[in-house]
Amino acid sequence: MFALSADFHSVLFAMNQTKLAQQQAMLRLTTGLRINSAADDPAGLVAVIQLESELTAVQAASENASRANAMMSVADGALSQISDLVDDIQSLTIELANDGTLTVSEKQAKQLEIDTAIASIDRLVGTTTFNGRQLLNGTLGIRTSGVDNSKITDVDMTGRHSQVTNAELNVEVTGAAERAQLTFSGATLTNSAQVTFTGDLGSVTLSFDSGATIASVASSINLNTVSTGVEAVASSNVLYIRSEDYGEDEFVTVDVVTGSFALTGGATSDYGQDPTVTLNGQTTGVNGLNVTFNVNGFTGTLTLSESFGSSAGGSETFTAVGGGATFALGYSVTDTSTIGIGSLLSTNLGSGNLGYLSSLASGGANSPLTDPGQAQRIVQAASLQVARARASVGAFQKHTVGSFENVLSSVETSLSSAISSIRDTDYALETSNLTRQNILMHAQISALALIGQQQSGIIGLLAGL
Repeated sequence: MFALSADFHSVLFAMNQTKLAQQQAMLRLTTGLRINSAADDPAGLVAVIQLESELTAVQAASENASRANAMMSVADGALSQISDLVDDIQSLTIELANDGTLTVSEKQAKQLEIDTAIASIDRLVGTTTFNGRQLLNGTLGIRTSGVDNSKITDVDMTGRHSQVTNAELNVEVTGAAERAQLTFSGATLTNSAQVTFTGDLGSVTLSFDSGATIASVASSINLNTVSTGVEAVASSNVLYIRSEDYGEDEFVTVDVVTGSFALTGGATSDYGQDPTVTLNGQTTGVNGLNVTFNVNGFTGTLTLSESFGSSAGGSETFTAVGGGATFALGYSVTDTSTIGIGSLLSTNLGSGNLGYLSSLASGGANSPLTDPGQAQRIVQAASLQVARARASVGAFQKHTVGSFENVLSSVETSLSSAISSIRDTDYALETSNLTRQNILMHAQISALALIGQQQSGIIGLLAGL
């Protein structure tokens, strides 16, 4: 009797365990989760929670990167249109230089086109926004203070260290910028001469009579500076024939076609020299008086004044205060990148040394109607400025935002896979387990029935005694 009772209870216990196993398998199959409570796998649950936290941070960073990418696309589209408008202004400026074939009405019409293009640039700058934020009017520019405009102009910072504000930047000219320069000594020409002057923009051949003063020679050279890039200054019986700008790209060549025009020292060609400039002790890129820097997370351009850049040993310090557009492109709020987009208004396009695009409008100091050569130089400087701004936006979008988006996508996939491998149900395994438990349950029910039959037989036998 006791042996039969023990067997009965053993089978009931086994059935209860099978039922629990069935329920667990069914729960995992219906929820799709292997871990439905902490008791299912405590260590696994801890791992899943940590991985989910990382995944949440990655997904938030991915959303930030997506918005940053969209914002840069808007800025790039507007900059492309501004670039086209600047090109139109340059074309019109060159056309206005063809004075002999244009009527007054035609000139005024072309000037009106320039005015309209300048106004369109300012309108584009004022209406280019993203989520209510102005992108190109200087709102996103990196702010500076303490800039001495007699030494440094047109500071345009395109990036800064996101975690540093009020950073001092020291500009030092350790090697002076030079023009290309040749000299002629004497108050007048002793012989008539025909001379070709060549600079980085082109050549011109001029004729001079015997006895011509060096002042008149300088005047003739300067009338052609726009087409040659060569200018001249007569001072104290010395004629200085030099490049209009500074830097190693500038040169002057003087070739005597006929007659006599003897230059000091016999040299007939000379090249300019770029300055040597450091920022906080680190080497910068220079092109004439224009400086490009990338120092300790601070990037941008600036222009040296002529007096500052052409004198070795000068030093000037200014401060990067802050500003710019800062994006959280990491798993932590401290993982940030900042880009600066300065003002692209016509009053800022150009340079302090030459003038700004707004001065090309009707009545402006550099209207192409009065000085097409200077107007063209300003437009070229403005074109380069827009190109640099667009390149900065494109580089940030591609190399900072785009590359980070690619990394985030890979990390998100890996984290999701890791979480799934720990937390999610293995359907093949759980289906197999459920089938096994169902078979066991059927077997256990059969065993109970057999035990019941055995007990009934024994009870009936005992009752007959």
